[in-house]
Amino acid sequence: MILNYFNVLVKSGFDKTGTDSIGIHWGQYLALTLSSLLIFLISVYKTVPNFKNFVLEIIWFLNCSGFNCNGA
Repeated sequence: MILNYFNVLVKSGFDKTGTDSIGIHWGQYLALTLSSLLIFLISVYKTVPNFKNFVLEIIWFLNCSGFNCNGA
C-alpha cells in the first residue's frame, strides 16, 4: 500500500494545466518548498550567531551597492 503511494509521488509528469497525476498543482509544491525554506532560514537566523552576521553583511552589501543609493 505504501509502496503504491510512493510510486505515485515519484512520477513528476505535469499535464497542460499544471497538475500531476494525484491532482496537485506545481504551484502548491513550490509554495510548500518556499514556506519550508523560509521557516528553516528564520530558525537558523535566530539560533546561529554566525549565520545572523552573514545575513547582516549581505544586507549591508546590498544597501551600499547601489540598490539603495542614499549617499552611503
